[in-house]
Amino acid sequence: DMPQILPLMLDEATATDFDILALNADSIQMYHNHGHQVRPISLPDDAPQTLKGTLGTEIRGGETNSVSQGGGRVTHHGHNEKSAEKASDQRRFYQAVDQYVLANHSNPHKMPLVLMGLAENVAVFREISKNHHLLPKLAVVKSPANLDFVELDDLLTPVRDTLRDRRRQNFARSSKMLAEMTATRITWKKSFKQPLPDESPFFCPIRRTDSCAS
Repeated sequence: DMPQILPLMLDEATATDFDILALNADSIQMYHNHGHQVRPISLPDDAPQTLKGTLGTEIRGGETNSVSQGGGRVTHHGHNEKSAEKASDQRRFYQAVDQYVLANHSNPHKMPLVLMGLAENVAVFREISKNHHLLPKLAVVKSPANLDFVELDDLLTPVRDTLRDRRRQNFARSSKMLAEMTATRITWKKSFKQPLPDESPFFCPIRRTDSCAS
């Protein structure tokens, strides 16, 4: 049966199916790659696609830089405080994105997830992410803003190559283990001249009147 099974395993092992999460500081987009083709994923209106649409009135790092305290008093936000508020907004936005992607894409489809974005945005997302399908050491470190599909396709080529190589290596290891298990089984059959039980995790080479448990 091996000649028929191996080509199917190899074809599965060399497939490059994965999702791409393109990160801007205040917006996201998703794509799906199959083989050498990439296409956008259409997200529903209730998906967290933009920071403003997701946080709404809970945005803390807006454009205003002063807050009225009553009695004519106004408290001005400093630059450091403003930056911290914007960073907090971005983290909360990314947390909503992470939860959505995990629940609606990664878990249902069991697809690897690759990040695309500026290094600082990728780092923030990795820090907050709970998605176990997110590939830990693979990302496209490039701003996704204003990318056309030709540029996107070129940027994904190294990712495809890396995933294909990894899966080929996994296939080679699995094939080697299968061959070793088959050889071991044949050796045991020849040594004891009786078949191994198909559903038994081991073969007990003693007389039938004896007990393996003893």
